Amino acid sequence: MKRAFFLEDLCCVDHVEYLELVYFFNNYQYLCRAKVTLKVALLSLSLQRSPHVYDAAYFYEREIHEFFGVMFENHPNMTYLFLHEGIEAIPPPERECACS
Repeated sequence: MKRAFFLEDLCCVDHVEYLELVYFFNNYQYLCRAKVTLKVALLSLSLQRSPHVYDAAYFYEREIHEFFGVMFENHPNMTYLFLHEGIEAIPPPERECACS
């Protein structure tokens, strides 16, 4: 099955109260772009990965895991991408927030 859209980018935005995953999809045939956002609670930085997500998301998910601490369950290779395994210089963001 041929997909009309492809994954252009996946990024994470830190809004202090929550994290937001932003998916950008493009379609060159119809010159169309779509944006899908997902809010992630700071208390549970674990997401069930959808099997329907594009393979291009693997790289972005590893980067988001590394720098924001979001765990994508069912990811086939959730290892560090840029930093080495025991690094302590750049931990995932630790913040004090009044979450109710």
